[in-house]
Amino acid sequence: VSVAHADRAPAGECIPLRGRAIASQRVRYRDELPDDCPPPQASEIDRPRAFYRMVRNNPPTEADFRSQRQERPTVVLRNVSECHARGVSLFSAKRDVEYWLRKERFAGYSSAAVLLDAGMGSLMKSGSRSHFTWWPIAGLDYAQLCRVGEE
Repeated sequence: VSVAHADRAPAGECIPLRGRAIASQRVRYRDELPDDCPPPQASEIDRPRAFYRMVRNNPPTEADFRSQRQERPTVVLRNVSECHARGVSLFSAKRDVEYWLRKERFAGYSSAAVLLDAGMGSLMKSGSRSHFTWWPIAGLDYAQLCRVGEE
């Protein structure tokens, strides 16, 4: 789905929040982040990018876009920096989300296509395969960000 035709997005495609994410000199992220977060290797989203995420709700809600830190505020996470713990996991390949959905731990979850528009935060390739960490900006309406695919 092109950004120009997002209002006619078919099932399984996302409706970008065009015009709501305005670039500024100082990005206001959704969560309070540690110093040097996002890391220097991350880049601001400067064009539409398609991703996938495991979600529980259809349509997805803000709760489907919680970070590990939001989900487990007091847990000490091993092998995960505090910066990454405050980001949101996304996958650029649907097959990788489908791999995780086969795990018992994710029973009841579905795959949702997520289209991020320019200015919606910062991204960094992290982990293996097609995994990315996304640090979203404040004020996104997650209910309109995407829908669960019906493929």
